[in-house]
Amino acid sequence: MVDQLSIVPTHETIEALSVAVKNEDCRAIAKLLKPLNPAEIAHLADALPAKYRPCLLKCISDGLDGEVLLHMGENAASEL
Repeated sequence: MVDQLSIVPTHETIEALSVAVKNEDCRAIAKLLKPLNPAEIAHLADALPAKYRPCLLKCISDGLDGEVLLHMGENAASEL
């Protein structure tokens, strides 16, 4: 079994994601998150202010939202 490669988001990607989430731009969010695995997306979601997390989660593909929640910090996940 081949593990999915981990891709570390660049500063530019994190900034672009922050702008996309603030603008509720699901197309841009999905494009930025596509190369990331659920744990990496969860890490980014944990780093966002709580008010922006629901937007990020609604913009990821349906099959990933549960996995992302499993990887999120307990406090962040419970706030959703």
